Parts: sequence; C-alpha cells; structure tokens
Amino acid sequence: MADRPTDRFCPYCGHTNGSQYRFCEACHRELPSGPSPSVAGEGARPRRRARRWLWATVVLVIAAGIVLAAFLVPIHSTFSLSVVSQGLSPSVVYKTFPANAAITFSWNTSDGGSVSFSLVDSEGHTLAHSSAASGQFSFTADGGSYGFQSYSWLYEVVNVHGQYDAPALP
Repeated sequence: MADRPTDRFCPYCGHTNGSQYRFCEACHRELPSGPSPSVAGEGARPRRRARRWLWATVVLVIAAGIVLAAFLVPIHSTFSLSVVSQGLSPSVVYKTFPANAAITFSWNTSDGGSVSFSLVDSEGHTLAHSSAASGQFSFTADGGSYGFQSYSWLYEVVNVHGQYDAPALP
C-alpha cells in the first residue's frame, strides 16, 4: 500500500515509489504516466517477483530431490576376469570393491580341468577355497582389493564372472 497519496505504485512488481521517480526503484521499469493506483489490487498486474521466487523454489526442491536420490540408489555392477595358472606357482588377479559391497561370483576352468581356486584378501589371507573345475562364492567386501587365486599343476585359464551391489553411501 502506498504511504502517501503522492507515492506511485509500480504495476509490474508492486513496489511503492516516491512521486519524483520516473522509473521503479525495484524493477527499473518506466512507471506509467497519469494517475497511479494506490494499492496492488487497484488495476495492477500480479506480482511477478513472487511468482519467480515460487518457480525458483520449486526447481530447487526438484533438483535437490534428484541429487539425494542419486546418493541413495545402490550401485550395481558386473565384472569378468581371467586368472591364468601356469603350474607350480599360484596366479592371482586382484580387483577392488567398495566397502559393504555384496559380491557374488562364479568361476570355471576353460577346459573343465580341476584347479585349486581361492579368494584372498589384500594381505593374502584365504577367505574361501575350493578344489574343482567350477564353483561359486559370495561375500561382503570391507572395501579394498581382493585376489582371485588359481593354482594348478598344468596351464589352466580360470574365468570369473560376478556382480556386486554396493550402497551408494558407505
């Protein structure tokens, strides 16, 4: 509402200007000549500034929701690798997994021959072991590298295929 009868009301943004102003102090648009309504409801356009703030708030809330959802959706990934066992010494291939990842993988030899196959941690401790031509293991990673180790008296290729689901936020 205008403070004095001589004040001029801006029909574009609703700001009250002194009578000496030709342009609005707030939105810098030219004020109409002639009598000016004294309050916003008297022939003035709706306040655009309030609508802009409303739209800006809506867009900000939607963007924040998308970013938050991206952090809450678990990560799902697959992996494949091959371990070549060349006789008399174990061969190890390391793979890094995120913390708290639930990992499931299967392994098999390329020609069906039996091998000694182990899952080891980064310090070489055996977490799971099997002596066969194929198998499947599941474990939860603490984060870091894990080794897929194969040992055979002969040349043998062990194919490993797996998947893991890790929480988006550790």
